[in-house]
Amino acid sequence: MFYDDIGSQIFSEIMHLPEYYLCRAEESLLKLHSIDIIVAIMSEISHKLVKFVELGCGDGLKSLQWLEKVRLYFDMKNNQIEEFEETKVKIENSLYSYNYIPTDISSKAIELLLANSKKWSEEIRLNTKPLLGSHEQIFDHFSNDKNRLLEITYNKVYLFLGSSLGNYTVDQSKDFLMNLSKSMIDRDVLWLGFDLVKTPKRLVPAYDDSQRVTERFNFNLIKRLNELFDWNLTEDLFEHLAFYNPKTACMESWLINKEKVILTYDKESVEIKEWEGIHTEISMKYRVDDIDGMLRDISGCDDIGSYE
Repeated sequence: MFYDDIGSQIFSEIMHLPEYYLCRAEESLLKLHSIDIIVAIMSEISHKLVKFVELGCGDGLKSLQWLEKVRLYFDMKNNQIEEFEETKVKIENSLYSYNYIPTDISSKAIELLLANSKKWSEEIRLNTKPLLGSHEQIFDHFSNDKNRLLEITYNKVYLFLGSSLGNYTVDQSKDFLMNLSKSMIDRDVLWLGFDLVKTPKRLVPAYDDSQRVTERFNFNLIKRLNELFDWNLTEDLFEHLAFYNPKTACMESWLINKEKVILTYDKESVEIKEWEGIHTEISMKYRVDDIDGMLRDISGCDDIGSYE
């Protein structure tokens, strides 16, 4: 519900905040482990055409930078193939190639990514084929019969980076991953990002920053609710609250109403008492053992690599 075009734009601002450590941590991991990750992915796939499908691409900058490393790796592999071909002639089916399929629910995010990708396309020979839609619509796209027939010629690598999975409860995350798995075939790869548990002194400022950008992000929900349900809620009725819940290992964001609010939809009314609040967002934090257990329960697979 946050991710209309305005919400997507505000989140892009959040990603560059000094308090928002997640992007810098992810950038450091990518710099440190890029080649290891590429080699691990390539050791799993069975086709030489790879489609990198990024779920919730945003502006795509981190992925575009990583795809430059992918291009260098593919060039190396292709040069090795040419070197050992007895005829010294390129055989199309023997060459490794890839497409980048960024997906997002926001058309503005896709437009921003396409603008960014133009700067990279020539240098890294990037073939970008964006898809607009929800995660469920993207899974359906790759699960339908027509695309199933095409999938014999390529493998997919799903990228769900950052800590986006943390916006779901544990049960919702399991359902999400089960639905995703139905759109995968043998030797496809899933690359997931998780935010690990850490001191609340570092967590809380990331969700309640000094410039109040995360507050604006949460208040965007008020605008969205008004648009969807024809309400007339105003921001001055609410206060923004973000805190870490140690029992659930979860950051919680709330809009606390200062006075009683009555909401009506489809002839039904709901009363929110003063200082009761609307729970707007969660961001789960994980322990490595919990991640391994969840992924093994869903996939039945022991071949799970991690980088931290």
